Amino acid sequence: MVNRAGIVTVVNVKSGDEISGGQALFSVDLQPVIAGAGAIPSFRDLGLEIRGQDVVQLRQFLCQLGFSSSCQSDHFDASLEKSVKAWQKSIGASQTGVVALGDIIWFPNLPVRVNTAAELVVGKRLAADDRPLSTIDALSALTVVMTADQSELVPEGVNASFGDGLTGRLRRQSMAASVDPALASANSDSVIFELVTDDGASSVCQVTPACADLLGDALSVTIPISVEVIPQQEGLVLPVQAIHTSGTGRTYVVLADHTQVDVTVLGSSGGIALVEGLVAGDAVLASGE
Repeated sequence: MVNRAGIVTVVNVKSGDEISGGQALFSVDLQPVIAGAGAIPSFRDLGLEIRGQDVVQLRQFLCQLGFSSSCQSDHFDASLEKSVKAWQKSIGASQTGVVALGDIIWFPNLPVRVNTAAELVVGKRLAADDRPLSTIDALSALTVVMTADQSELVPEGVNASFGDGLTGRLRRQSMAASVDPALASANSDSVIFELVTDDGASSVCQVTPACADLLGDALSVTIPISVEVIPQQEGLVLPVQAIHTSGTGRTYVVLADHTQVDVTVLGSSGGIALVEGLVAGDAVLASGE
C-alpha cells in the first residue's frame, strides 16, 4: 500500500521498469515516494527515540545510499535524524528529520521490475490503501498449455512467438512447476511449455519488459501464439520415385546423363520429396527410366 493519500504530482516509473533502492517512484502532493529494500512494511512514522527493527531497516537503507555509517542500531537517535535530513535534502523532500509513513515503499528484494496501476497518473487522487505499483517477480512467465496429443507434435526447443514480435523457444514444464496453481488443477492431463530465451538459460519474462506490457494490471492474460512445429526448410522438390537407396544406405538420384548424385532427403509428403544436393535445372530421371 502507498500509505499516503493525496494527488499524484510526479510519476517517475512506467510498467516494465527495473527499480533500485533509493529511486524516486512517484510524488504525492509534491513529496517523493522512494523505493527501499526491506522485509518490514511501513506501519508508523520514524523519528527521535523510536526503537525497533524498522529503525534498523531504515539505517541499512541510509548506509547503502552513503548517508550513514551506523547501520545496526535499533534506536532512532540524533545522529540518525541528521542522516535522514541529509537524505531528504538530496531527494528534494521537506527536511523534517522524520521518515513519515508512506515516504518509503519497502520491497523484499531489489532491484525488481514493476507494473504501474491505472491510478498512478499525474492529477489522480491516491487513497492510503491504494496499490499503485506491483512487482513482476521471477515467477512471471509466458506459458502454452497443450493436450498430451498436441504436445507430441511439438519438439523440445521449437521456436514460438507471442503477441507482437516476442519470440523464444518452448521448454516443457512439469505441472508442479506451473506458474499458476489453478492452471495445473484445471488441466491435470495437459502439458505446459514455457517460452525461454534462445539459449534456454532463463524465462523470456526475466529478460524483457514486454511481459509487463502484455499483462498490464492483470495477473494473467490469454494471447495468440504461433508455434513452428515444422521448421521452415529450403531445397528442391522431386517425385519420391526418383530417389534411390543403395544397399549401404546411400541416397541418390540419377541424372539424365546417367550419373549418380548423392542427395539428402529433408522431408516428404504426398509422393513429393524435399531434397538438397542438387542444383536448380538438373534433369533427374524418374524411377524406371
